[in-house]
Amino acid sequence: MPKSIPTAKLAFIFVVGLLFVVHSVSAADPTIVTNTNYYDISGTYKQEIFKEMSAKEIKGYWAYTPWKVRWSSSCEVKVTVSYTYPKLKDRNRSPLSLRNTWDKMMRNLIAHEEQHGINAANEIVENDCHDAWSITRRWAQQVKIFDAETEHGRLQGITLSV
Repeated sequence: MPKSIPTAKLAFIFVVGLLFVVHSVSAADPTIVTNTNYYDISGTYKQEIFKEMSAKEIKGYWAYTPWKVRWSSSCEVKVTVSYTYPKLKDRNRSPLSLRNTWDKMMRNLIAHEEQHGINAANEIVENDCHDAWSITRRWAQQVKIFDAETEHGRLQGITLSV
């Protein structure tokens, strides 16, 4: 007849097993909340568009993407990213070649701006929220380096050259 395992030993085995399961389950992905806003550009030709975008740019840029990462004591990470982009108010009045150039520039601009903020949240999750403040500060600095290296996206095709 098989021996029974003492209750205390069973409880220990259960707790160790539970800790193993909890530890081996990876942290959840960060919650990503995005807000997208636009400012109207009413110009129809390249020079008008440049002039208006220069007058309306935010903090010196055609697009602006502030982000904020928050985390809880249980390492639930949430990043809020707010995109602000220019938008041609009446694009059909612009020549087709300029509309095509605008569309290409906007695809590149959106791809560039989407690089901001998300990486910090992912790294915080990967590190189980250890040193989250340092990670956030480092990624804020990395965004500045990224913008400098890409000339704020110009080297990534963020231009209205026709």
